Amino acid sequence: MTFYQKIKQFFYSFTLNGLEFVFFFTHYWWWKMSWLLICHYWNQSGYRIYCREREKAGGLGEENFSFGETSPLSVKLLLQNAGLKEGSVIYDLGSGRGTFLFAAYFLYGLRGIGVELFETYVEKSLKIRNSLKIAGIIFRRGNIVDTDLSQADAVYAAATTYQDDVLARLREGLKAMKPDSIVILVHHTLPGDDFVLFDEGDFPFTWGTDHVYFYRKK
Repeated sequence: MTFYQKIKQFFYSFTLNGLEFVFFFTHYWWWKMSWLLICHYWNQSGYRIYCREREKAGGLGEENFSFGETSPLSVKLLLQNAGLKEGSVIYDLGSGRGTFLFAAYFLYGLRGIGVELFETYVEKSLKIRNSLKIAGIIFRRGNIVDTDLSQADAVYAAATTYQDDVLARLREGLKAMKPDSIVILVHHTLPGDDFVLFDEGDFPFTWGTDHVYFYRKK
């Protein structure tokens, strides 16, 4: 990354964090979640976790992992027009530190299942969930392409860096979803006739602005 890119990323992150503060500084859960994330990850970056656990990752290369996050502000914007009812079950494929599901629970009353390849993330997400006294969210270790999605009301996948072979297997797995369920897919589309695109747009993430596609299962 060049010096100019670093400066640009710094100002982008500063702005994103500032907006998130404006939206959530009155929410107790946001403060507690943020503090718990700091306590559990103050000395561990996503890349360091990857380097330590890559042998458990089933041979997937670094290019399949994005070391960014879907922030609570992103969750608010992504889900506000998704049409999901309170109590719906959303799967987060590649749940990382769990922020997507935590925010979805507090903002929209969604239940969730986080599927994550790295055991460190799963263990810490479960501890944070318990500290937040959340019922209805499960985190489990597994490969997203082997996940049974037949009971999901919605699926979220930040697929920005997924390679072609992973995308192909993911798209095949999504076909098992029940009719009228929702898929929110970052950066990539769902070709074929199994899903109908009902919305799309650019949204902010910690790694930058990315395009998101919203599909409904036929």
